[in-house]
Formats: sequence, C-alpha cells, structure tokens
Amino acid sequence: MNRKVTSSSYGNFAAVNHVLIVKGWRRPLAIGIVLGGSVLAPSIGSSLSAGATAAHAKRPSCFVPRVALPTEPTSAPDAGAPRAWPFKILVKNASVEVFDSVTGRAYGLSPERLDGAGPDLLQAVALKNGRVHEGPTIGLGDGYSASLSLADGSLWVGVSLGRGNEPSGPELCQVNPVSLHLVRQVSLPPPKSGDASGFPTQVSPGPNGTLWVGYGDKLVDLNARTVRIVTTDTVASGFITSLATDPKNQLLYVSVSYPTIDGKMVDAAVEERLATSGQLLQTTSATSPVTGSVAGGILTALPGGVATSFRTGMMGDTELLDAKTLMTITPPVLGRAPGDIDKPPDDVFGWPMGASTLYAAGSLWIQNEFGVLACVNPATGALFASEQPPHPNAVFMILLGTQRASHQLLAAFGNEVIRITAPKACWH
Repeated sequence: MNRKVTSSSYGNFAAVNHVLIVKGWRRPLAIGIVLGGSVLAPSIGSSLSAGATAAHAKRPSCFVPRVALPTEPTSAPDAGAPRAWPFKILVKNASVEVFDSVTGRAYGLSPERLDGAGPDLLQAVALKNGRVHEGPTIGLGDGYSASLSLADGSLWVGVSLGRGNEPSGPELCQVNPVSLHLVRQVSLPPPKSGDASGFPTQVSPGPNGTLWVGYGDKLVDLNARTVRIVTTDTVASGFITSLATDPKNQLLYVSVSYPTIDGKMVDAAVEERLATSGQLLQTTSATSPVTGSVAGGILTALPGGVATSFRTGMMGDTELLDAKTLMTITPPVLGRAPGDIDKPPDDVFGWPMGASTLYAAGSLWIQNEFGVLACVNPATGALFASEQPPHPNAVFMILLGTQRASHQLLAAFGNEVIRITAPKACWH
C-alpha cells in the first residue's frame, strides 16, 4: 500500500498525520492535513512572481502528459455496516489524503502506473455528491516521491528530485484548490551532498502568509504568495521527516531522523522552533523515548505540545511531548514503559503496524491497526471516548478532518471516504 505524505494546516486548525509500513522509498510515510482558510484563484499559465525560480525545462514535474485514466470515484450515500460509532459511506473508489472544509472537497494523487512510480493525477472529490474533478498530471522527473499538502489557501505538491550524492533540490507545484489550475512551479535549493532525497518534501504553514518547507537537512521559509525565500536554515545533523505547526502558528516542530544528540547518534529527535523565524528553542534528549523510532516520527502539533507517532520495529508508539520541556507526558492510568504495548481499550497509544492522528475540535484523535478509534485529551492523554469493540476487520484509516456542527469525523477507509458520528465527549 503506497500512501503519500501530506502535512498542512490553515484557517480553522486541524492537523493529521499517519504512519504505516510501505514498500520501497517512493512514499515511505503518510502524514498531514488541515482545514479552513482563504483560496487563491490564479489560472494556468500565471507568470512566476519576481521572487520565484522557474523549474528547469529538462526536468519538468508539473503538468505532464497523461498515462492512463484512473477509476473515477462514485458516490455511495448508503449507510455502512453497523459499528460502535455509526458511519456512512460518502464516496467509493476514491484515493484521498486532504480535506478542505472551504471547498467541501477531498484531494488525492492517483498514480497512473501500476508500479506506483508516477506520474500522478491530481483529483478533487466533492463529498456532497461524489463528483470527481481532475487536475494536472504531476510528473516525478528524476525524483523519488511526491507529497500533497493544503496550506494558505493552495494545494502544494512536493516532488523530491535528484539521485546519488548530488541531489537536486525538490520542486513545489502550487495548484488552485477550486479550479485545479496550476499556479506556478518552484525550484528549491538542493540539500547537502549525500542527503537521502527519497523522503517526501514536508510542507507546513507559518504565520503571516508564510510556508515552511523541509527536506534533507534544509528548512526553508517561503512567502506563500510570492514564493520568495524568507529564510533558509539547516538541522544540525540527520534529515527532516516531518513538520507540524501549532494551532496558533507560534511554534514549529521538526522531526529528524538519525541526528547526533549530545555527541551520540540516535535514531530520531524532535526539535521545537519559533514559527516566525525558525530559531531553534530545544531538542529532545538522547534518552528521550522518541529515540526508539526506527527512522523519525510523524508529528501532529497540539495547543500545548506535539504528538509523535513512530515505528519501533514491528510495533509502533504514539508519544505526547510537552511544549515547555519536550518531555514525555504519561497518560493517566496507563503506567506502561515507552515501547510497551497493551491492546485497547487499556492503551490507544501503542499499536502494531500503523496509526493515524488528528488534532481537531479540541481532541487528539487516534486510529490504529488494532481497529481502535479514540479521542483523547491533547494536554494529558486522558481518554475522552473510544470506539468499542474495535472494528473486526481492522484496516488502516486516514483521519481527514471534522465537521464540528454535526459531531462527525471524516476519514479515508481503504478506497472509501466515510463520515463517522463520534460521541459528544469528543467535542470541546
């Protein structure tokens, strides 16, 4: 199962992240989403702004010829099978990763080759009627992976380019979420020599119309309207695997794989930075539980900290970190050591092969391959409510967002988009 990385947030804040096992390096992880925000409406052929750098013609990544037509999503308004938390199937045969409450659409990249190596067709699905809208076909050029994000009113497709010891910088394709027209294509500075370029480009919003982009060792702050580079920074060691901005756009969290902490190389670390400037505030220690990650965790930013989900081998773990200290917050009554796993309902933070997390409506939502779906207190980890019994045929679910007025949670369940009616205890 190949999934892409998505990480974004704007307007009414909601961030979602996913971690799962996949084959190969094209899409090694799956994360990130968000709701709300304003919409840009430039059309195809919009000229690059003065600060934008046009991509080289010899390695195009946006708007390439079609390879094949994917199966179109179809509306499916019938109610789903009975579950502890009722749900309804909204759309069938849809591969989506991002939901936008402004347009009422879900977006996804659909590979046009059986091997999943691209190019990818960008699709938008109207959840109200299941109607599909097709956008540009995104090519991979000489790259490895593509990511889809929604930030500052635009869709952003990141393509990691370059191979070997001298990787080229990734490219961002900016797409209007209403018209699905290509706005511009932007080339970014290359990472340092020898950095793994197969990890998708991470995108997260910044304050005042800025955009944080992370790849390799590079952390780039862009003006989202002009795509001028505001600042460029690097992580001291290792390479970036996930970005997340807190709900107030004040703190930026960076997940780093294989960094050196206190003179010791570890598997992972989490950095806390100022979202305004990228200034490093603190980093998890070499003895933090997050170092148990195989190759860096996937982040979901919270009002008072950050949740990081990571594989520890054949099992996985979700840890809550406090914003003031980046120390682990132990959920009440849990009493387990980091990495230990008890099946739900005793433990919703430990899971086998995959998990998805989302911050929305005042709750941290967690769904994992045990089949459990729960909402917890984002400050303490205390359980608000949990779907019991777990789904008998547990399948990895991607949490997309919430519709707060109706107490409903949107999720991608296999190739379907479903709407789950969650209990009132989850809404704050």
